Amino acid sequence: MTPIEKLLEALPSDIDAALITGGFNRRYLTGFPSSAGTLVLTREKPTFIIDSRYYEGACKTVRGCEVMLQGKLYQQIGALLGDAGAKTVTVESEVCTVKGLTTYRKELPGAQILEDNRLSDLLSLLRRIKTPQELATMRRAQEYTDKTFTHLLNFIEAGVTEKQIA
Repeated sequence: MTPIEKLLEALPSDIDAALITGGFNRRYLTGFPSSAGTLVLTREKPTFIIDSRYYEGACKTVRGCEVMLQGKLYQQIGALLGDAGAKTVTVESEVCTVKGLTTYRKELPGAQILEDNRLSDLLSLLRRIKTPQELATMRRAQEYTDKTFTHLLNFIEAGVTEKQIA
């Protein structure tokens, strides 16, 4: 089960859709690192809207949802919400600013944008629970760190600068 499927399964029934814009959560849910992008998660058609800088990479990497090239973002979000019949939409309370909330309400008049912490709390909980793959990746990273540190012990001594070690 993908992280997006897990989130959609755990999303309360009174929430029709979720908008994800935070970098950590986008990466966790899609497996794709980027400085931009909007996940529009409906139960019918989860979609990652991304600009042209990242589109090709996202098409190759993103898992668990469709990838869409960003055009007129709010029109695209509105169309996806409309196609899914989504009326109640949640946002990341830890990420969405007052300006962002105001913009969503103006640009998505058919949607009730919820003001609560349920999505952020749910994402935090899901990210805490590691899959066997995530644990293996963490162990591999720690092994590389240990090997690198052990190697550097041969060069580190009083009077040697970081630049010299590099």
